[in-house]
Amino acid sequence: MRRLLPIGMMVGLLALFTACGGNEADSAPTTTSMATVATATTAASTTTIEAQAEPWRENDLVFQTRISDGATLTIDLYFPAEPENAPIAIGGTTALVEEGFIVVDFDSDDHIGENPAIELDFPADDEHSAAIDYSSRGAPIRESAEGFACAIRLVRARAAELGNDNPLVVLSSASAGAGLGAHVALFGDTFDARWDEFAAEGGPPRQWDCTVTSGSTHVDVLVGTAGTYDLHVPIYDSLYGRTYLEERDPELQAFLASAIGTNPDLKIRLIHGTYDDGIPFWNSERFAAALAEAGYDVGEVIPFNGGHVHPPDEVYLPTLMEVLGR
Repeated sequence: MRRLLPIGMMVGLLALFTACGGNEADSAPTTTSMATVATATTAASTTTIEAQAEPWRENDLVFQTRISDGATLTIDLYFPAEPENAPIAIGGTTALVEEGFIVVDFDSDDHIGENPAIELDFPADDEHSAAIDYSSRGAPIRESAEGFACAIRLVRARAAELGNDNPLVVLSSASAGAGLGAHVALFGDTFDARWDEFAAEGGPPRQWDCTVTSGSTHVDVLVGTAGTYDLHVPIYDSLYGRTYLEERDPELQAFLASAIGTNPDLKIRLIHGTYDDGIPFWNSERFAAALAEAGYDVGEVIPFNGGHVHPPDEVYLPTLMEVLGR
């Protein structure tokens, strides 16, 4: 089973949804209109912006700092002209700003530094690349998933500054990002606590410090495209998945699978290209069936005419609006 990115690339890189940030914590936040494309480094904290006459963008907000070496990562936030009651879209498309969403944009063009070598508990090769994610009791999974959690906390805090203390949160991603997104969304508000509990039992410690250290990581809606769900929520059998991990690290399998039922009101929609030669269509179908059996609002997998790529807006946007009842 080939992936949009090799699974090994996910180790410490957050390769599908992060941007490289500097350590200029004393610089002021930069705010631009949606018509402005210039980018500037901003502080690790945000400030309330005066009412805008049009949508605007806040660039390069530091949202997490790596514990091992102090490296930082940044995101961009896009705001509608009237953000007071705006829902939040983590990932997705900036076209959602026109629909009244606050949009979190992860820039995947840059990465941070070198990563330490992972000592595998069992062989990893082209056929068993899951060994990377499952090494060190799931340390690469925690390291990457913390990026979503930190971003959710930061944008929730920003929404609160603008008058919305309880925004609806949508998380969207593809491939490995969709698998990690499912993991985070299913754990919801318990994400950090559950990983900390697993760490106390021999699992991996926290890898990143969030810029916003308190607040909820709750997610209301997940829209995933061609995700590595078998790796990150191993509740069904596939090339990698429940049996594969049970044979290697049953405690890790039980922990990852325990996300099911933790955020029971999560609404889920799965999209998949009909010509995907990276992750087969049936992988999403098996995940959807397992979620439906567990009682989730998931529906049928939504096909589109494409390969292992993000869905076009004409598929993604109606899917999201349907689940939101718009």
